[in-house]
Amino acid sequence: MHLVVKVCSFISFVILFRNNIYNKNLGVSETLVAFIVKAVVLEPQNDFQVDRVLATDDVQRLIDLCVKRLLDNKSSSLDTIKMQVYFDMNYTTRDEFLTEHRRVLGKKKQNNFKI
Repeated sequence: MHLVVKVCSFISFVILFRNNIYNKNLGVSETLVAFIVKAVVLEPQNDFQVDRVLATDDVQRLIDLCVKRLLDNKSSSLDTIKMQVYFDMNYTTRDEFLTEHRRVLGKKKQNNFKI
């Protein structure tokens, strides 16, 4: 039950943060937002304690830190994170690839035999 509450709180935070980002006209996915939030929370210098619920001030500080990180156009680490997220979202397993390939080949065969 405690884990479910933390997950729901995290999801709520991601949605709140994403809305904050959209207000600044930054087009980012929920996956990228979740990745950035996790990275910021886990950085020791930010002093977030993951074993307790965040206070309102902590939530705002977390949002500010995440927005700052997303606005840093000169950050090579942000580019790397974006590439990782893109790969994670677009990666298909070998089985998925082969299944799709067989489906496409099956359609081509059906079209070739139509009279």
